[in-house]
Amino acid sequence: MSEAFNRTDSDTQIITPGFWGSFRLTAGAGQAAAIYHPAINQIWMDDKLSRNEREIAYLHEGTHALTMCFQTPQLLALQAELTGTAYSLPSGKHFEDLVEVVCATYFLVHTGLEITPRYLVETDPQRHRLGAELIEIAEGIAQKATRKISPEKAVREALAGLCTLIMHIIPYRTNLGPAILKMMRSIPIPEYWEDQWQVFYHFYSELQKLRLNSTRKLRQFDLNLVPDAHRDLLDMCVNLARTICSVPTRAVAVTATFPTILMVLTMRCFRFVPILYLRTAGLQNEVDIDVDHVSHRSLKNMTEAVSKQQEILRESEAKNQPCHAAKLFITIAEKTRPFITSSAKDRSVCCFRLLLDTVPSQLKRLMNAQRICPRCGVFRTTPMVLWAYNMIITMPKRIRTKLLDAVENYESWLKSGGMKVVRDERGLAQTPKAIVKYRFL
Repeated sequence: MSEAFNRTDSDTQIITPGFWGSFRLTAGAGQAAAIYHPAINQIWMDDKLSRNEREIAYLHEGTHALTMCFQTPQLLALQAELTGTAYSLPSGKHFEDLVEVVCATYFLVHTGLEITPRYLVETDPQRHRLGAELIEIAEGIAQKATRKISPEKAVREALAGLCTLIMHIIPYRTNLGPAILKMMRSIPIPEYWEDQWQVFYHFYSELQKLRLNSTRKLRQFDLNLVPDAHRDLLDMCVNLARTICSVPTRAVAVTATFPTILMVLTMRCFRFVPILYLRTAGLQNEVDIDVDHVSHRSLKNMTEAVSKQQEILRESEAKNQPCHAAKLFITIAEKTRPFITSSAKDRSVCCFRLLLDTVPSQLKRLMNAQRICPRCGVFRTTPMVLWAYNMIITMPKRIRTKLLDAVENYESWLKSGGMKVVRDERGLAQTPKAIVKYRFL
């Protein structure tokens, strides 16, 4: 019996590439040159690309992975995969024009290229116009920046702040980008601002006012909570609880989403992104698997984040209201640090195992603390948090064992079940052969 005939049993069980959607860079004739799948945190690339095309595609999809890290599109895709929800809204198509304009413009910020529309890597004319318009808005904001920063840096900081804002938008209809940029243009520009976060918080606050004052806008979109340790902790707890609930019936989904789950559990400190290059060798399709991962070069950003949380913790303790969310982030970062610099083959699984032992006791301290900051107080009384906390604290040993088995099976799945996902998504007649090109995950 042929492999294609057997495929009706849906043996991959991985649902998000097929229905939730992905984010892709198109080549000629609208064909995908490269794709980013947020739930499984993978980049797929066509090996037929020229060297220059491959570099551009890699940077483009890598920017997707960077800008979506711990943001709503990725977390919703992860939720859909863990729960096996076949109709999760909003889906990838709702986010598409927003995440693409962020990817195209933040690419210029991240790489240090000149902030100009001619460097936008976007083949769709409408999205290119959106990118050019966002740059124009950033240039207008930059004119009112403090003289302490150069005009060039002001544009770069303004654009970064606007990109962060857009990644906090939860759209309830498709192609919302033009409406969002129109609203941005209507917002008064602050004077004498100095960095991207001042731009972000000002436009976030004003956009929220516009939304709350209009019934029509309320139906169009929502805004995620502003980024801080409390929101990161909430997302971490809820998604860890979903993972615990999913592993008895959807262990394969837990295995497939392990890179994303580990990123969530470490609150962004530890990340790795498998990169799959599909090529045809004679009659056989092959997939070269490489990995983009954190290393000692990643410590700078984490060290800066830890320093910020240490400052928040000191200020909260001075008020006799310790921020346990900041304390927990610091603990997780320090526990994760040795694995970031490690080149051990099993470093990602070992990191997961250690944090699975660490997080419950740290959460218990937060939930039982007598003195806490106001936002920690809100956190521990939120119904979703109470549910997640109960799932994490009462996790049976047998479920913990299944969970560890699921993540430890990731590398094996990547070379087998992962290839079936490629086969089904690409409509191939046979399952590609996996060729390992990485040294460790």
